[in-house]
Amino acid sequence: KLALTDVAARFHDSPMRLDGTLTYRPDEAEPYLLDVDGTVKDFDLNQFFKELVPGEKPRIKGLFSVKLKANGEMPNLGQLRNETLFDVRMRSRKGVFRPLPPSSTLLVGTSDVLGVVGEGLSYVPTGGFGAGTIARLVNYISRIDYDVVDIHIRRPERQGVAIERFLVQSKTISMTAAGGIERVPGKDILDSPLDLRANLDMSGRGAAILYSMGLLRNEQNDDGYWRGPEFKIWGTPSARSEERRVGK
Repeated sequence: KLALTDVAARFHDSPMRLDGTLTYRPDEAEPYLLDVDGTVKDFDLNQFFKELVPGEKPRIKGLFSVKLKANGEMPNLGQLRNETLFDVRMRSRKGVFRPLPPSSTLLVGTSDVLGVVGEGLSYVPTGGFGAGTIARLVNYISRIDYDVVDIHIRRPERQGVAIERFLVQSKTISMTAAGGIERVPGKDILDSPLDLRANLDMSGRGAAILYSMGLLRNEQNDDGYWRGPEFKIWGTPSARSEERRVGK
C-alpha cells in the first residue's frame, strides 16, 4: 500500500494539496485500488502548457482553482486513465481564451469558409451573407477576455466520461458545451468517440453580428444572453482534426 497524506507542493506560485492511497491486492482480478482527493489553487494553465509544449502558443491564459476526486480498480497501472473514476471541477475568473487554434482556416482566411458555414448551420438564411460578416464574427470570438470559466468533468462509472458543464463567459459572449466521451471496450479513452453539443450565445455587439447573419434566436438563455447557433462537435479527444460543426 502506498499512502500520500497531506502532501503539499507548488507549481510556480500554485499551491497543491493531495491525499491518496494506492493499494495492491494480489488475490483480486483487478488488484490495484486507487483513492485520491486533491485541490489546486491559482493554477497557471498558461505557464503549464508553455512548459508542456514549448514553442506552441497556449489557447487559454488564467489562474484556475481545481478540485479532484478519483478512485477505481484496475488490472495494472498502464490502465490508470482508462479505468479511473473521477470528478474534476475547474474554475477561473478573469483571463483570456482563444477558441480557435492559430492554424484554423477561419483565422487564415474566409474565402473557403462560406461553404463550410453554410453547410454546417442548417438555419442560415437562404440569401446567405458575405465573407465580411463571417470575418467580423471570427475576429470577435477569436480572443475572449472572459469573466469566468467553469468546467465540470466526471466519470461516475466505467462506461464513459461526462462533460457536465463547460462555460466560457464574458460580458458579451457565452460559450457552453455538454456531452461526453463514450467508453469503447479495448480502446484507449483518448481514442474513443467524443460527442459534444455546444452553444454560442451573445449580447451587445456580438448579438448584432449574429442578427446580421440571421443566426440570432428570439430567446435568451438563463444568464440573459441572446441565443445563437448550436454546434455538434465530434471525433476523438486525441484527434482535433476530426472535429466538425453542424447545425441545430
